[in-house]
Amino acid sequence: MDAMFETTPRRIRSRRQCIWKALHVALLVGVLTCLRSASQTSGGSSQMNYLHASPQKGTKGASIRRRIMLCGFPAVIASKAVGRDQTAPKEQLPSMRKDFILGLTSGAGVSITKQIVLYPFDTVRTRLQVSTSRRELFRSLYNTGILPPLVTRTPASAFFFACKDVFESQFRAAGVAPSTATTLAVFLGQFPKWLIRAPAERLKTRSQAANGGLSGEIEELRDAVAEPKLLFDGYFSNVAYAFPHDAVKFVTYDALKRSVLTSMLPTPVASVIEGAIAGAISELVTSPLDVTRTRVMSKKADVYQEYSDRPTELFNNVKRVYSEEGVEALFAGITPKLIRALIGGALQFATLELVKSETIKALK
Repeated sequence: MDAMFETTPRRIRSRRQCIWKALHVALLVGVLTCLRSASQTSGGSSQMNYLHASPQKGTKGASIRRRIMLCGFPAVIASKAVGRDQTAPKEQLPSMRKDFILGLTSGAGVSITKQIVLYPFDTVRTRLQVSTSRRELFRSLYNTGILPPLVTRTPASAFFFACKDVFESQFRAAGVAPSTATTLAVFLGQFPKWLIRAPAERLKTRSQAANGGLSGEIEELRDAVAEPKLLFDGYFSNVAYAFPHDAVKFVTYDALKRSVLTSMLPTPVASVIEGAIAGAISELVTSPLDVTRTRVMSKKADVYQEYSDRPTELFNNVKRVYSEEGVEALFAGITPKLIRALIGGALQFATLELVKSETIKALK
């Protein structure tokens, strides 16, 4: 008797687990049913007739299937109501998939090309912004942390372009102005992009500023393991810099594509020139934010502790650089940045157009 009472709580727990599993199965069936019914645009009559059809005699499968379908009955009703309000939901799905795939492939291609070609300029720019000795400017330009950004920037860039293209096409389909649609899409794409890229960006910046190689990166990684949140120090500063930078660049490029320049030159040449101009303008506009984000990510126990990554302190960071070092410090490293922007903008948009055109051909 005592043994029976001792096992009662265990039995209750097992019953609860069974109930929860049953609820999860029912919920899963409902979701799957919703997805299945949403993909059908026949008006809903065949699905509803299927639900109400009586099972054939001697067939257990039909009865079981009918019970399972009834679990997802509310989801079916909701999906039918949504389906009636939309004009062509079935036609939108291939378009969204196509935009996502185009963004994914083009973003990966752009990232790899830019990282390999432009990394030395990025190293010099970082060292100028953190007041490195002039003798150390051109030392070990590639051996200062290229591996982490190459590994993480590629999926981050691919995901950013995929999200941006999907959001932008949906905004434009809803009647939003092209420049506004681009700006909103760039903004929404920044958060997942920097969630993937921020840790490697911080390791890269610290390694570049300290003239360290792979050993320096490993040492930084060991320090970060003890306190993982340090890897994301600079997340909001990166978003605050990258959003206006990318928004200005894409909006300027789209405006140039609609200008006389596109009709005067062959497409590849026009893409290179328009991309270079857009990249240079965006770098000039956002240089102060780039300086402060570099200092936030370069913070150590003895330097740059006054720079905060809190969203409310981003403007104060810019103000501090201006008040302590003058306006010149807000444009530190502008020469390598502009060279990098001209080459990077040209590479980015030329690669973007090329990869997209090849991907479209492959999808046909």
